[in-house]
Amino acid sequence: LPLTNASSMRFSRVTLRWADDDTPVAMPTSCYGTYPLFDPVRRKLWIGDGSSSRILRVSDYNAGATTGVMHVDQVLGQVSKAGTICNRGPAPGPGCDQQTTVLPTARTLCRPSDLKLDAVGNLYVLDDPRKDLEGGNERILIYAAANLDGASGLFPDVAATGLIGQASF
Repeated sequence: LPLTNASSMRFSRVTLRWADDDTPVAMPTSCYGTYPLFDPVRRKLWIGDGSSSRILRVSDYNAGATTGVMHVDQVLGQVSKAGTICNRGPAPGPGCDQQTTVLPTARTLCRPSDLKLDAVGNLYVLDDPRKDLEGGNERILIYAAANLDGASGLFPDVAATGLIGQASF
């Protein structure tokens, strides 16, 4: 893959574009990192975009090596291209460490920072584990492989089906 530094991925030679209209995907890098995960079974690249509180899926990752462009064909955690705020809340104001007052749900994310897959393809997402900020989600969301496989559209609004670290979504 034409990506560098897995712990803080930089798209030095690759441009991310939206699959539906081929416009550039805004990837703010000022506050939180990006976290890549390759799914070798389904042949998808998942990218945790901490600054925009979303997970991006890329299916044409091989194109990046030849064309320098990869297309985001699915998003978890937000419902539009403009959505970037934790838990889909209103913008809390300037600065990286301000929280929204909106409570998390099974469909929202706040600064996802690590992604893992289990043996059957369930996606585990570390969602705002920082205890230093009041209101952090402090949870791990589990997205069922069957739900991810069955999702369609750029913003399918898939809900996590499992939860670790909190009593409820």
